[in-house]
Amino acid sequence: MKKTYSFLLLFCAILVAQAQVTYTANGGSSFGGPIGNSSMVIDHDATNITISVDRGGDLGSNNMVMYIDTGAAGRTAIDGNVNDDGDLGRKAVSKFGGGDLNFPPGFEVSHAIYGDAGFMGLFQIPATGVVGTNNLNFLTGVGNGSADPFVLTVSWAQLGLTSTDTFSFVVTYGNPNDFSGNMFTSNEGYGDGILNGGNNIAFDAMTYTTYFEYPSGDKHGIARNQDSAPLPDAWSFDYSWVNGNPPNSTDEIIIETNITMNTDVTVDNSLTVNAGTVGVVSTAVFTLNGTLTIMPTMNPFAPIEFGLDSDANGSAQFINGPMATINGDVGVARFIPTGSTSNRRAFRFIASPVTTTTTIFENWQTNGLNIAGIGTHITGSTTGTNGFDATQSGANSLIFYDIDPMDGNYKWQESAGTNLPTATLTAGQPFNIFVRGDRNYDLTTAPELPNADVRIPTKGALELGQTVNSGALNPNAGGFSFVGNPYQATVNMSTVTKNNINPNFVYIWNPNGATRGVYETVDMAPTSTDARRYIQPGQSFFVLTSAAGPASLDFNATDKATTQNAVGPFSTPQNRPYIDVSLYKDLNGSSVIFDNTKIFLDGDNTIDANDALKIENFEENLSVNQNGTLLSIENKAMPTHNEIIALEFTDISSSTYDVEINVEGLASNLEAFVHDSFLNADTLLSSGNNTLVWNFDLNNSASIDPSRFEIRFNNVTLSTAQTEGLEFSMFPNPSNQSVITITGDFIQNITTAVFYNTLGQEVLKADLDSNESMVNVSNLDAGIYLVNITSGKDSVTKKLVIK
Repeated sequence: MKKTYSFLLLFCAILVAQAQVTYTANGGSSFGGPIGNSSMVIDHDATNITISVDRGGDLGSNNMVMYIDTGAAGRTAIDGNVNDDGDLGRKAVSKFGGGDLNFPPGFEVSHAIYGDAGFMGLFQIPATGVVGTNNLNFLTGVGNGSADPFVLTVSWAQLGLTSTDTFSFVVTYGNPNDFSGNMFTSNEGYGDGILNGGNNIAFDAMTYTTYFEYPSGDKHGIARNQDSAPLPDAWSFDYSWVNGNPPNSTDEIIIETNITMNTDVTVDNSLTVNAGTVGVVSTAVFTLNGTLTIMPTMNPFAPIEFGLDSDANGSAQFINGPMATINGDVGVARFIPTGSTSNRRAFRFIASPVTTTTTIFENWQTNGLNIAGIGTHITGSTTGTNGFDATQSGANSLIFYDIDPMDGNYKWQESAGTNLPTATLTAGQPFNIFVRGDRNYDLTTAPELPNADVRIPTKGALELGQTVNSGALNPNAGGFSFVGNPYQATVNMSTVTKNNINPNFVYIWNPNGATRGVYETVDMAPTSTDARRYIQPGQSFFVLTSAAGPASLDFNATDKATTQNAVGPFSTPQNRPYIDVSLYKDLNGSSVIFDNTKIFLDGDNTIDANDALKIENFEENLSVNQNGTLLSIENKAMPTHNEIIALEFTDISSSTYDVEINVEGLASNLEAFVHDSFLNADTLLSSGNNTLVWNFDLNNSASIDPSRFEIRFNNVTLSTAQTEGLEFSMFPNPSNQSVITITGDFIQNITTAVFYNTLGQEVLKADLDSNESMVNVSNLDAGIYLVNITSGKDSVTKKLVIK
């Protein structure tokens, strides 16, 4: 049984009295108006439905028929297959001897109430097959039409429903006992489409265009919108629709004027845009299981459009069922916040979610028009050839990553042009585009900040496939491939089918990092909670081939995750032990991230698919160097005493960087230090966030040595084993002086202090001859030391920091 539910039903179970709904007939009067000029009030309680009809005249021997859709599978028409002439009521329900009775879109009849002034009863109509003489199933009497108003009572159970369900209806009125013994039908009833110019339907076919629903009171079937000026033309507003309420999913929806789809909408039947434009707002999801038709037009001043918007709140999303079809092109947009929250010229990883017959120039460059906030410049020529916007340098701002036909290697390559016959777009086709602002940005002046937020527009055929293959990707083991999201919907990359692709990582682009953007490695392991695994509409990314051989991705409709929103960079809460190292640099007074690397401490020490190979940025690069293999994420075992993790820092361009190192879940018997081989200095890392400053002499090769920094580990079990009766302190600590003072209540005559570096090597030994002794530490380099005090059989170890 299929059942529909109205939002008003949430209240009906508690406040039954509020369910009372009044309906008005269609105004037909070809039989004098007893039904056409009537009104109907429907109410219910937990057991029964009460139908009260305030008629516009006597019914006489004519029959009213109320056809009911309970939500169960039923008939969409009373046609030649329903031909029960067993009695007058059966003739009336069957429209015996007359043309077909066609119900509105979305209406399937399962029951009918029939009758006249003397008696009214309830029939159940078989959903399929031929219904001959006495084959309509009589259920019970429900009243009669003699009184004014007359009242009918139907139990929910007789309809196969409960009081929390909904039902729909239309009403006809006619004479099943005319001179020929056939059903002669008037133009009176409930529901639109049968007025017939004021004339009787007689024995002709008839088609309803709308039906009523209870308890919502809504009218459905064919739903046309209307101009609601001066009020906003919004989908969710009642006054935007001729029926007086927004359509439901089974309606046949017809758009005649501009309207904004300001809410989630599902179309199971059809949506036809005859005139005007339909704009789906950035926060809405449009689901199509039926047919969308955008009618063609030759009038450039009255375009007919269907568009999915994008702004700072996100992008409108599209879901489709396997039977969905679209006639006509759909417009989409990708919002780039170059003028507000991300006020910078930077590369952006984008992808087309539609397949076009028009070129990049006609879409992303708006055919050369300079429309505020729409489209952007694409450069690559000093003269403006091949669709490029001319610049003095001719630098190409549209690149893609693919195999180079000249040398067979995968690399970044420049676009050959944007108005060439080959410069059309395919759904899922990825690009790296340098966005300066909209097309009003002045390309003739020195580089300046972007002038505006930008929407990159594309118009074409939305991808409807239930499975979309990426095409052949890099077949080399450890090779990177550039891929785009083919759907106008957020996709969960954890569930996308990966054919010889490392399932544990994807690489996305953060345009707010560095000066032009920075890569981020997204962990997709089962234990990861990284929300960046959700790839947005119009977003592209990198994946890694696992082994030599064919590789590809299969995007499935079930991978769509429209409830997920875009997230900021590096927002990755973890429940695993790890060390996270982030590199920052000052840009115009703001601290900007330039790279990041992470080490998880609950894996093993083998380099495998659980370790993410480093993909190089255009600027600074920070990674873990595991015996010559550079990693952006390493999954290793918990370190042991004296173990070293080598960091690799290349492409150093500044004398100062801020480094944030977050340490979580380190074993309690371990301490971690950052060792600076150039300064021969150690910095102890505490649990949680640590902020360091790394300084460089750009003219000194040792200072900018890529392997200058390491993370070292020491076993510090002794420091936690306090001996009862032995305690000491050191001051100053930290110390930048040549002498420190050690004080304590030393009960033995001979007390010794031994100093160890972070490698466990003894570097200084001193005898303490009193409870307050001075120790010369001038020969110790800056760093962290462990000081062990032994007095008799007692021993205690503490840390000392020398600056």
